[in-house]
Amino acid sequence: MSIIEQLNQNPIANHEAERIVIGTMAAQFEACVQYVIGLTARDFDLKEHQAIFKAMRELHNRKKAVDLVTLDDAFSQADKERLTECMIDASSAALIAPASLPSYVEILKRATARRDFVNLGKKLQEAGAAEDFDAAQLTERIRMYLKGMGQTDGEETHIRQPLINLLDRVTSPRANRRGIEMGIENLDEITDGFKPSRMYVIGARPKVGKTVFGINAALKCALDGKPVLYFNREMEKEDLLQRMAANVSGVSMGDMERGTLSEEQVSDLVDIIGAMDALPLHICNRAKSPAEIRSKVSEIHEKYGLGMVVVDYLQRIRADGKHRSKDEEIGEISFALKDIAMDYKVPVLLLSQLNRSATNVRPNMSMLRESGNIEQDADVIMMLQLEKRSRPDGPRKLYVTKNKEGELFQAILTFDGRYQRFAKGGLLDSVVAENKELKQKFKGPRPTPGPIPGQFEMLPTETDVPFKD
Repeated sequence: MSIIEQLNQNPIANHEAERIVIGTMAAQFEACVQYVIGLTARDFDLKEHQAIFKAMRELHNRKKAVDLVTLDDAFSQADKERLTECMIDASSAALIAPASLPSYVEILKRATARRDFVNLGKKLQEAGAAEDFDAAQLTERIRMYLKGMGQTDGEETHIRQPLINLLDRVTSPRANRRGIEMGIENLDEITDGFKPSRMYVIGARPKVGKTVFGINAALKCALDGKPVLYFNREMEKEDLLQRMAANVSGVSMGDMERGTLSEEQVSDLVDIIGAMDALPLHICNRAKSPAEIRSKVSEIHEKYGLGMVVVDYLQRIRADGKHRSKDEEIGEISFALKDIAMDYKVPVLLLSQLNRSATNVRPNMSMLRESGNIEQDADVIMMLQLEKRSRPDGPRKLYVTKNKEGELFQAILTFDGRYQRFAKGGLLDSVVAENKELKQKFKGPRPTPGPIPGQFEMLPTETDVPFKD
């Protein structure tokens, strides 16, 4: 039996393999570096071996020599005797040629994966027997645990790469830096559209237009070819899609509700629904907690990529666990949604109700219902209000009351509830005006959506930096 076969006999932890790797690296570190790329401290089971490996990595990253003398000097006084003894013992092992290290690294990696699954099994057993068992929360924890398996045991913290990213961003043409635009010219100008990793809040009283705003943002993103995930706990998927169909077809909500469609309108709806089927648009009306939202975001992001997440609306979400007040619960939800924007690098558009006090006065951030931490977590806060003494379908005022990266703003928008759109700027007018491919499928001059885009392509992830974890 070869030494490799002997070492493979203990699948969960192989201390002899760890000893050989540590000893070989301590004896001839520079010759070993190229053969241990991807090895991390968590690939060692013994705490002493983990500490020695971390000391090696720290010296290497500081461009210091790595040998028995420098390692002994690097150990803390409290651990020096124990770690030095362990390192000398490892150095006396049957050392191998550096070129043979990959076989031993593979043994350690395989043992790490097995330990991870054993630990996961224990955690599942404990969680399943707990009194506060929550299936959705546990599912998300499992997903995050599995995602972390095999990853490095720490993020790269040096600022070099972020500085390069910053330089690329500020020197590139502005058009390349803009996010998903709404078609409201001045709004797009001061916010640069919906950008990744930001959370945007649109607040309004009931029946003022926050869902219409969310629908238009989702359609604009999907028409640009970027997948959208729309969360809605207030209506059935068919009802939400009916609003979207009215927006892009020019067939009014009233005509659809009354069932008084002409043959021409029916023909147009058949065509538009066929065209909408090709949009990268996903609707979820079951997620009711931050954990369930994150789980669905993770699923869609992994399968298709994501260009935007819309949550309609905040007060319909319930946080996990018990809270002393509704304000505290809303704060936890807001924090969790901002985390989703950061973790998945997508803009999150959060719809929220305003207090009754916002009916007849100019709205401000404190009027966000059970505001919690929304004011702190949001990057941009917008508010819609019905113009004073206006009809229910009259003009709306749009206020930008918070903008972390730009100025504040207000404008009057013409609202058209029949077609679920804001007519000024159209929110889709710039798209439909340029439509040529689909326009031939529709009859009459009614607005139509832009051409169905191709598959959204995700950017490749960065490769690992050698010997950096």
